[in-house]
Amino acid sequence: MHRGASVVLESAENITLRRLTYDQPGGNGLLLSKHVADCTIESSLFFDAGESAIISMGRTDLFDGRRAGHSEYPTRNTIRSNLVDGVGVYGKQSAAYFASKSHGVVMENNAFLNGPRSAININDGFMGGDTFRQNLLVAWVKESADHGPINTWDRDPTLATDERSNATLINPLPRTIAQNLIFSQCFWNCGMNGENSGGGHCIDHDDGSSAYNDVDNVLVYGAVKTRDGVNRTVAGNLMLWGDSHRVGLLGPQCGGQNTTRVYNNTAIASSGQFYACVRSPSELDFPRIHSNHFFVKPLANGSLPFGALCPPFAVGSLQAWQSNLPGLDAGSTIESGNPPHMTTVGIISQARSILGLVPL
Repeated sequence: MHRGASVVLESAENITLRRLTYDQPGGNGLLLSKHVADCTIESSLFFDAGESAIISMGRTDLFDGRRAGHSEYPTRNTIRSNLVDGVGVYGKQSAAYFASKSHGVVMENNAFLNGPRSAININDGFMGGDTFRQNLLVAWVKESADHGPINTWDRDPTLATDERSNATLINPLPRTIAQNLIFSQCFWNCGMNGENSGGGHCIDHDDGSSAYNDVDNVLVYGAVKTRDGVNRTVAGNLMLWGDSHRVGLLGPQCGGQNTTRVYNNTAIASSGQFYACVRSPSELDFPRIHSNHFFVKPLANGSLPFGALCPPFAVGSLQAWQSNLPGLDAGSTIESGNPPHMTTVGIISQARSILGLVPL
């Protein structure tokens, strides 16, 4: 990522940028560089950025991000009520919001539309403590694959100092992704000759991403992926027709996921394909999954199909799936996809309730 933009905040505190228009910047629109604290970016427009719209980028002394180690990083900033429509005109590894060595952002009530890769990209696990809530993400991963509208990475541990206790941290503080409406689908002007209509996962926790709480989101045409990593929660989400990209609820990848909890989600899938795994058949440890609610279109004989691409696990029905491991999807239920409360009106009503919107 280029440490430069049309507007740069560096060594800044208590600055508010409000009602600005970033119209076709050739590179990045706005950069929060090194020490930027308690600043607000709100009610602004970003159109057709050559690279990313907003970048939050600190620096550390290699893997030592403690203040005593001469680290400088953005912290406690707020990004709210902005519209981003188009990024990555020239640089395809771009995002509406990209964060590296950054901490404690509150991102809320934004609309992010149209880009070749992710809308929100968290580059590492440094410090954590971010909140992403009540954002709209539509038409991302238009010119690439193996990615999601929200994408997270975490390859290397980095020391940091807890600003509240002054203690040394190596594990990131929890990040919250809540009450967002995310479409893993492109509906117009899709890249790659229209062959790639979405990345497959609405939320893609890749490469050991840890300490995330994905709660009360509405995920359309995609679900959640977890690869490596620890201490994640996926709960209370409404997942709609993710089986169009093979995964109706969860895509666990690799073993060691027994600290990932997945519960009380509602997943509607036309084909009944709810899970897709990327793992060795010998990796039998699995996320702690229970109390989910599945809805599927019944087969001609009236049975309710349940699919999971997770060899060597048995599939075909929810009961067969549950028999693979003790406690797997314990307390979960499956019903016909056509009950009265799962009509179009019912789904919209449930989505509005989850997102905290007033009833129609």
